[in-house]
Amino acid sequence: MANLVVAGGAVMLVGASAAYGLAFALAGAGGQPWPPLILLASVALAAPILSRGVRERLARVLPLDPESPVDLLALVAVILLVGIQADFQAGHDAIATVAESTPLEPLDVLGQELPLLLMALLGVGLFTRRPLPATLERLGVVRPAAWQVLAALAAAGLFVALSQGAEAAQQWLDPSLSARLGRATSHYYAHITGGFGIAVIALAPGISEELFFRGALQPRLGLLLAAIAFAAVHTQYALTVDTLLVFVLGFALGLIRRQFNTSSSIVCHAAYNALAGIGVAAVFLPYAIAAELVLALAAGLLWLRAHTAAPTSTTP
Repeated sequence: MANLVVAGGAVMLVGASAAYGLAFALAGAGGQPWPPLILLASVALAAPILSRGVRERLARVLPLDPESPVDLLALVAVILLVGIQADFQAGHDAIATVAESTPLEPLDVLGQELPLLLMALLGVGLFTRRPLPATLERLGVVRPAAWQVLAALAAAGLFVALSQGAEAAQQWLDPSLSARLGRATSHYYAHITGGFGIAVIALAPGISEELFFRGALQPRLGLLLAAIAFAAVHTQYALTVDTLLVFVLGFALGLIRRQFNTSSSIVCHAAYNALAGIGVAAVFLPYAIAAELVLALAAGLLWLRAHTAAPTSTTP
């Protein structure tokens, strides 16, 4: 009941804010009507979720428990989150906002990621419905097989190549926007340097975001909605090719979680962030390709060995 009240209150609050913004814009007092209209659209999508009958119909296409108040709150929160971020993108120059902001420090990264970690743990019932071992099992945190770790590392290498391709595509489509985005990103992450900085930017998002989006959300809201929510929180990229890249990476990490486990998606996410932070110079590209092939081959051989091993006989 409490979660229903919270979800309903959030819908009403966001709806009131959007209505006020729209009235303000239409009265000619400043601003454009499109941002609040986008926000109102998200409210219109979220409000019906408060009905149990609607949730029962959604459960036919989503792994949603229509009886669960936690699932209700999560679904409403994701819809409103996407709406709020879309409202921000429509009403602001997101790249300029990043360029003018104070550069991140490693402790800032920890502060940003800690709430996601806590929401993941508490959202699935840590110390209320589940002890710690059961909580980790629900989140998909298990000891991964060796071939899964190698496959995750190989996937991280592919993600780096994909990100470089996205950067080249953005440069080809709009060189000016690409330059602005590059300067803003360099400014924003200027203080994330050295071994400690790289470790923080790799591990903090890798663990917290995977536990929240892939571990907690995805099993209840589905792979697609989890990937959309993942892309929505990365607003520093504005509406660029990088936005699409973040969605694709989120979807791919979701596939790793679905096919393997969340532990493997954590390994992949952390390795990708570390490689992106360190960078791969052109002179090392042949070695990077060779390492990628070795990882993929080793993962394949270990998978084959694990799946063709003869079962142990139990008969005398």
